[in-house]
Amino acid sequence: SASDALFSNPCPNGGSCRPMCDTFQCDCPLGFDGDRCQKAITETIEIPQFIGRSYLTYDQPEVIKRVSGSRSNIFMRFRTVAKDGLLLWRGDHSMRVNSDFISLGLQDGALVFSYNLGSGAMAVMVNGSFHDGRWHRVKAVRDGQSGKLTVDDYGAKTGRSPGLMRQLNINGAVYVGGMKEIALHTQRRYMRGLVGCISHLTLSTDHHVSLVEDATDGKNINTCGAK
Repeated sequence: SASDALFSNPCPNGGSCRPMCDTFQCDCPLGFDGDRCQKAITETIEIPQFIGRSYLTYDQPEVIKRVSGSRSNIFMRFRTVAKDGLLLWRGDHSMRVNSDFISLGLQDGALVFSYNLGSGAMAVMVNGSFHDGRWHRVKAVRDGQSGKLTVDDYGAKTGRSPGLMRQLNINGAVYVGGMKEIALHTQRRYMRGLVGCISHLTLSTDHHVSLVEDATDGKNINTCGAK
């Protein structure tokens, strides 16, 4: 049963067991894969694949400082066949009603760039069906309250957050492709992570993130295209 499985921990190599009615799923740490985390991943993962309950975490100062303050500039490529999924999130450890956050993701096939600087949330949306399995380029730029979202070098949309706040003040890590307890931490803006791949994450136009190599934590990550 699920409770017996949890007691005996069928997920070795640092995996954690997630009960599912009368069965279970394993959430595997970086470097391991398989339905029971039994398989070591030996090759370097250049382009990570996410399965909807995956994530990568970054808390290095050079990453953190580029996703806060008065300006943010985020670029990445992604591909997915699922119409909903989180691409990037940074928020406070414990989110309250008007907590600062910044996020990028897919909602019903559209791309949404959203943030709250402390005086109300703002969302810029580029409509489309970006869950077509092809690679798409997305650029999300914030300068003070003003936000701009561009997909595949066209379809730029702009917006502005309400109130007077201009700075993004956050104490949490940067999450890519999903996060732990996603519905809770995003206040149900997102119910699951990306099902697909992400590459070419660049912050402030000058900081290229090695997605897996630079990650301080992660779950359920394999190479893009792996079964």
